[in-house]
Amino acid sequence: MGTWVALGVAGLWGLGLLIAAVTVPVSSGSTVGASGAVESSATLVEENGDGVLAIVAIPLVVSLGVALALVYRYQTSRPGAGVVAPVLTGLVLILCLLGMLTIGVFMVPVAISLVVACALAS
Repeated sequence: MGTWVALGVAGLWGLGLLIAAVTVPVSSGSTVGASGAVESSATLVEENGDGVLAIVAIPLVVSLGVALALVYRYQTSRPGAGVVAPVLTGLVLILCLLGMLTIGVFMVPVAISLVVACALAS
């Protein structure tokens, strides 16, 4: 049961990251002109282009991969998380470390949830 809760948390957080990249302002500024000050803000996608969605989608895609790997292990009556799920989880952990000063910190809950899911798989 705990494995599926952890996978659900990871998947929902990954989906939330995608939605936030498109909707939540990450930068703001103001321009002062003859007509007064104009405030502006930009989302992650507006600031960095559509290509950032590929990076932001990695935690969600990996969460789905870990879920499929664990479902396969359960269906074939094999105990534990196997090899695929921990390797995919390790990739998310590396992504978190590489992007720690930018978006990586927001991916940490996904990584922790996947570690918990792999640890609880039996």
